[in-house]
Amino acid sequence: MLTTALVAARFVGGNLVVAKHYMAQHWGQNPLDKSGFTRRLHALTDTLRSLFATLGNVLKHLHTEARYVLDSFPVAVCPNTRIPRCKLLRGKAYHGCCASKSSWFYGLQVQVVATSDGIPVEFYIHAGAESEQTGQRGLPLDLPKGSVLYTDAGYTDYAAEDLFNAASGSQQQTARRKNSKRPYHPAQTFLLQYFR
Repeated sequence: MLTTALVAARFVGGNLVVAKHYMAQHWGQNPLDKSGFTRRLHALTDTLRSLFATLGNVLKHLHTEARYVLDSFPVAVCPNTRIPRCKLLRGKAYHGCCASKSSWFYGLQVQVVATSDGIPVEFYIHAGAESEQTGQRGLPLDLPKGSVLYTDAGYTDYAAEDLFNAASGSQQQTARRKNSKRPYHPAQTFLLQYFR
């Protein structure tokens, strides 16, 4: 069942029906109906989260470069024209803005900490209207001591940045806006853009 879910996520855009059909046709798996498969997959939520956390910790300790990137992306549940009829989510808390795409969406936002190679090691899911700083507070950010965490300008919060630097023994480097009170010199800006 987990193999089918991974095949769906990796190769067929998350379509469980196509992945189930492929696994039954090529690997002889006993096909479940869509409802039964989904119920069994949802029952494994805690197992999948603990598996991801364990693999994330192993990958953090194997990543000797100790450079990580924090970013977010939206997961739209429905198009904006269908918001009043949406049954999965309700309320204005899920109506968020994606600044990089200059568009609005209705759904969830995912915060991801990834290695400099692009391998995710931590994630946090929250309502779409919440800011990136709120999402960052939901992350455990349990990085090895001496790590560098690169973030974009949406994570600008000087107090949180100072607290993270002092408490973790790591360093958060946030891209600065033009009117920043703590601008970087050009070499730091270049490195930050390069690693992000």
